[in-house]
Amino acid sequence: MLDFGAERTWIRGTIRLSEGGATWAEHFLEVEGARRWLSVEQDPDLQMVLWTGRPDLDLAPDRDTIEVDGVRYRLSERGSAAYRSEGTTGLRPEGRVDYADYEGPGGRRLSFERFDRGGWEPSLGVTSVPGEFTIFPAG
Repeated sequence: MLDFGAERTWIRGTIRLSEGGATWAEHFLEVEGARRWLSVEQDPDLQMVLWTGRPDLDLAPDRDTIEVDGVRYRLSERGSAAYRSEGTTGLRPEGRVDYADYEGPGGRRLSFERFDRGGWEPSLGVTSVPGEFTIFPAG
């Protein structure tokens, strides 16, 4: 269970990703009315982003800059990684994901993921820092 200020949510599944020597995780959160997750990566400092899926956006990562809701995002990295799925994620137990990550002002992020050669899934995110939420262990 996680508390983000007044918002309480539960982790329902995790995707563990690896590309070359890099590894990171995406923890899927149970939140009413939205698909959200928390990505966590040690690269070399701890990087956390709270994401909200935006299936309403008809976009693909086909440009170096993309504007969404009046915010301009610049491509920062793209690649392909292997994944392992744990718990409830809606994905196969393992597979491949293509991704493209964009950065905007003030810690804003735009990401595209395409699991197992499906369609691109856009998401908007904001960087988080330790202390912005509380983690409660299971059991």
